[in-house]
Amino acid sequence: MRRRGFLKLIALGFSFLPLRSFSSTPILYETNKYSFNHGVASGDPNSSHVILWTRVTPKVSGTVNVMLEISKDIGFDEIIHRKKCSTNYDNDYCVKYDFHAAKYISPREHFYFRFIIDSIHSDIGRSKLLDQSAEKVNFSVFSCSNYPAGFFHAYEECSKEDIDFWIHLGDYIYEYGQGGYGTETAERFNRVPEPKNELFSLSDYRKRHAQYKSDKQSKLLHAMHPLVAVWDDHEVSNDTWKYGAENHSLDEGNFVFRKANAMKAYFEWMPIRLTHKNHIYRSFNVGTLLNLMILDTRHTDRDKQIEFSKYFSKEGFEFDNFYSDLNHPARKLIGNNQIEWLESKLKMNSAKWNVVAQQVLMTKIKFPDLTNDIDISSLPVEVKDYLPITKLNLPSNLDAWDGYPAERERIFKLFKSNKKTLISLAGDTHNSWVSKLHDLQGEGVGFEFGTPSVTSPGLLDIIKIDKNALEDSIISTNNEVRWMDAQSRGFLNISITKDEFVASFKYVNSVHQPQSGISSIRKFVYKNSNLFKD
Repeated sequence: MRRRGFLKLIALGFSFLPLRSFSSTPILYETNKYSFNHGVASGDPNSSHVILWTRVTPKVSGTVNVMLEISKDIGFDEIIHRKKCSTNYDNDYCVKYDFHAAKYISPREHFYFRFIIDSIHSDIGRSKLLDQSAEKVNFSVFSCSNYPAGFFHAYEECSKEDIDFWIHLGDYIYEYGQGGYGTETAERFNRVPEPKNELFSLSDYRKRHAQYKSDKQSKLLHAMHPLVAVWDDHEVSNDTWKYGAENHSLDEGNFVFRKANAMKAYFEWMPIRLTHKNHIYRSFNVGTLLNLMILDTRHTDRDKQIEFSKYFSKEGFEFDNFYSDLNHPARKLIGNNQIEWLESKLKMNSAKWNVVAQQVLMTKIKFPDLTNDIDISSLPVEVKDYLPITKLNLPSNLDAWDGYPAERERIFKLFKSNKKTLISLAGDTHNSWVSKLHDLQGEGVGFEFGTPSVTSPGLLDIIKIDKNALEDSIISTNNEVRWMDAQSRGFLNISITKDEFVASFKYVNSVHQPQSGISSIRKFVYKNSNLFKD
C-alpha cells in the first residue's frame, strides 16, 4: 500500500425554514424492512431535466419499489408529480430518476422531492433547473474530500449558500484503507474508512461510497443544491492513467477490472447521467452567460505520467531526453475526441464566459528549492526523494498539465482561434491558486482558479515552514501565479454576471475540530479584461 506522492500536494440548513424539515437522520423501526440511510441528492441540471437520487437499505434482498413525490412546497401540499421507481442489487439499491422538471415548474423556482416505501420517508431534497434567462449565475467548486482526513465543514457551509449548483472536480472518495494516506487522525475522530482495506472489488467501492453518503454534512449539501460531478484519480486509484495507476501493482489484480468496479459504483452512487462508454465529459449552459465544459483529464485517454527517476544517470539528469519525451506532440491527457468535442462547444456557443472545469492545474508550476529553509529530517520519505528535483528548475507536477504541455497548447490555440477567454477551474492540489495563463509565445489566454481541498492535507501540512515564506517563494518562482494559499481548507464560490466574474475562496475552521464556520474569505474580480484582488 503506497502513500499519495508529494507531487500531488504542490502545486444544511435553510435560513428561512426549520432544519427539522430536512432531517438527515433516517427513520428506523425494528419492524421496517427498509430504510433511507444515505440521504437524497440531485444532479446534472439543465434547462429541462435534473437527476433525482436516493439509496434504499433493505433488510432482505430482492426488487424494491419506491415512490418518488415531487412538490412545489416543502410541506408537499401541492404535489406536481409522482413516479414509481424500482431498484435491486444490480445497482446497489440506488434509485435514479431523470425528472422532466420543465413540464411542471419554472426554471426560476425550486422544487422539493422525497422517496417513500410504505410509510417510510426519505429526507427531503431541494433542486432546480438552469434558468436560461438568468442575469446572474452562482455556483461553488470542490475537490479532494477525504473522509478520514477531517470533517466536511466545507459541505455544511456551502449548504447555506445561495447558489444554483455545485461542482465537485473529483477525489470525491479516496481508495486507501486504514493506515493509508490521510488516515492518521481517523480513529480519533471516528472516521475510519469503510471497508478498512484498500478498494478493489465492486463491493469495496460501494461500501466506501455508502460511508461518504452517510456523512451528515455531506447529506446537507446534497439535499440543498444540485451537483455537477466529475471524477479524478482517487475514485479509482492514485495517479490513474488510461491503463493503470501509481497505486496499483501487478500483484493487485487486473487494473481494467478494478477500474470497471470503481466506475460502476460511481455511476450508481452519484446523481449523474450514465453516458456512452462511461464518458463523463459534458457541458452545461446558462443562456448567454455561461458555457460550462466539464473535462475528463484522468480516465478517457490519458497517457502514463512521465517519471523523473527514469532520467537520472551516472552523468546526472538527462535534460534532452526528458524534454524530448515531455514535449512529444502525441502525448495525450484528454485525447483527440475530447479536444474535438471541446472545439465544437466553443464554436457553437455565444456565452460571455467560457469555463473549463477539470481536475488538474493548467498553470505552469516549478517548485522552489527550499532545502536550506526546512528541517529535512522531519519530512516524509516521498518528500525527501523529491527534493533533488527542486534544484533542476523542472516542471514540478507531471501528473498535471505540466506533464502534457503539447496538448495544453492545443487547447490554448482553440480558445485563441475562437477569440474566447479561457477560465479554468482546477482541483487536485489541495491548495488554492489564482493564475494568469500564457501560451508558449507568452500571450495571455485566460485565468485559472484552483480550488482548495475539502479535507485533504495541503503543502503546509507536509512542509514545516513559515506560511508567507512558502507562498511568496512559490509566487516569485512562477510568473503565471498571481496568488496562492498553501494552508487553508474550504471551497470556491463563483458569481457571474455579464460584466464580471467573481471568485471567492471560502475557508473553514480546522477540519480537525467538530465545529464548523467560515474563518476567512479571499475574493478576486475579473472585469474589463483585468483581474483585481478585492
